Amino acid sequence: MRRGIRFSKKAYIFLALTAFFNLLAIVFDQLVVQQEDRIRNFDHIINENRQQVHSNLYAHKVFNELMFKVHFSASDLITNLNYLTRVIHFLNGDLPKKIEKDNINNIREVYIKKTKDIVRKFEDSKNDTKLIFYKIIEDPSFIKFINKERPPDLFDNPYYFLSEAKQNIERKYKNNFLSNYNFKAETTDEQSANYPIYLKLYDDLLKFNRLKNTFDDLSNGFKKEFRRNYSVYYLLLAEYAAINNLKNYLILLSILFQIIGLVTLVILFRVLIEENK
Repeated sequence: MRRGIRFSKKAYIFLALTAFFNLLAIVFDQLVVQQEDRIRNFDHIINENRQQVHSNLYAHKVFNELMFKVHFSASDLITNLNYLTRVIHFLNGDLPKKIEKDNINNIREVYIKKTKDIVRKFEDSKNDTKLIFYKIIEDPSFIKFINKERPPDLFDNPYYFLSEAKQNIERKYKNNFLSNYNFKAETTDEQSANYPIYLKLYDDLLKFNRLKNTFDDLSNGFKKEFRRNYSVYYLLLAEYAAINNLKNYLILLSILFQIIGLVTLVILFRVLIEENK
């Protein structure tokens, strides 16, 4: 008749230790799975925040470039307009000049062409600025960002600058400079009649130049938003690293308890073999 396996107190202790360490290994395996789920969710949050940081930085740079583009474009046009109109009036006037008449006519035609080019460049600059502006604000990621909830008392909120920017960018510049300005004006009365026409173009250029203030406000608003989001992003990365470190520790503990469980199981088999010889 076959004898049953005898379990001594020592064997029961090692059996209990084996079960205990294997149970711990299973528990830590489950904790690792939970940490991986948490990391996946956290990774999604970090990716969204990273996108916001890049969007803020991109918007800040683009509006900053638009500000400089408008400023330098309008400033150059204003400077050239002042210089060219004065030179044309001087060439048309009866003040003595140390230039031959034929040369005066040639120079005047060149300056008239450059003055007319100012209006065309002004139109091109307005259209380019408007195209870039709407390309930015109609981007889906920009719309998502600009519509997110913010504190109502946030005075530097870029959302509040957009309506002002749209009004300024859509301003109608009704200018008849090319058709009404008398480039052949010789007398004082004729040149004086040109002044209101010149002043209207000059005023339009100044209004266009003021767009730089709106773009600067938007640029600074996104710069501050970038700094806030980057601070949050930095903290999220630190927390993400801590979660990953915790997951690695849990994996190590799970492996350790599995090894200890195997060792106690081997010892249990040895005890049973020795006691059942």
